[in-house]
Order: sequence, then C-alpha cells, then structure tokens
Amino acid sequence: MDSFEDLLEKMKLSNIRAFRAFPLEHKFLMTRVALGSLYDFMIERSIPPFISISESGGWHLIEQILSNAPDLTLVVTEHGSWGQDRFFRPLIEKYENLYLDISRYELDGGISDFCAKYGAEKLLFGTGYPWRNPGGPILMLTQADITIRERGKITSGNLKRILRRVRL
Repeated sequence: MDSFEDLLEKMKLSNIRAFRAFPLEHKFLMTRVALGSLYDFMIERSIPPFISISESGGWHLIEQILSNAPDLTLVVTEHGSWGQDRFFRPLIEKYENLYLDISRYELDGGISDFCAKYGAEKLLFGTGYPWRNPGGPILMLTQADITIRERGKITSGNLKRILRRVRL
C-alpha cells in the first residue's frame, strides 16, 4: 500500500473527502486492531468512512468501531427501519461523530421523532440509488413534520459541514 502521505496527495488531487467501506464484500476486519494506522489517519484528518449496516455485518461492528475509536466520524448508511432505532439510538446518544443516512429509514414519524429528540444534525439525505428506488426516502423527508431549516440540514447542510471539516 502507498504511504499515507501518498494517499493524502491523491485525495487532494481528486478532492476525495470520504471513504466507503465494504468489509464483508472485501473480506477484511474493520476494527482498530486490523486497521489501526488507517483509523489514526481518518481521525487526524476528520475523514469519514461511510459503511452500510448490511455490509458491515450489523450494529455490533458499528459499536465496536466507535468504542475503539470514539473520535472517528462515521456515517452509517442503509440501516433500515422496524426496530433499528433500538440499535442506533444508544449509539447516537453516546458518539458525537456518528451520523445516519435516511435511505432506508422508512418509519412513519421516524425522522420527525429523531429530530425532536436528537436534532437534525445527525441525519444525512441518501436514497441508495441506483440499487433502490429514491421515492421512499424522498417521501419520508418531504412528509416529515420538521422545519425547513431541519430539512435543509438533512438534504445537504450536514454533509457539507462534515466534508468541510476534512483536512487534506
């Protein structure tokens, strides 16, 4: 693998400000033990990895990642509905830099309730397109009982804020 200085230079040249992790598909442990220096690099530079809950192997890995690297900015995607709140709400309460996309958050009143309890700052708009129809997340967001300001944070404001913090 290239050195982190080489990686950083390539990221600067292409304006890459986040990573996408596929630990199950690419068969690696996404733990601090296995990727310690990469974790340090991401934390030092505020580079967020995006990881699908279905691709990660579940919320146990997300909790392990954050308990071993609480300063890591982490975006969990495609977390689903129906009971997923029971997994992610304790983590949202504990980890300041954990964010969720809404691509699979198909729960009547879920976005409204989340915003009322935790604020809109932890949610990112996502659709899962082209693998998923974008209609569900669009409908959930447009029908959520939230303010225009909260909707703006979710649609683009939060992601812009996260990516502005990245130090290339």
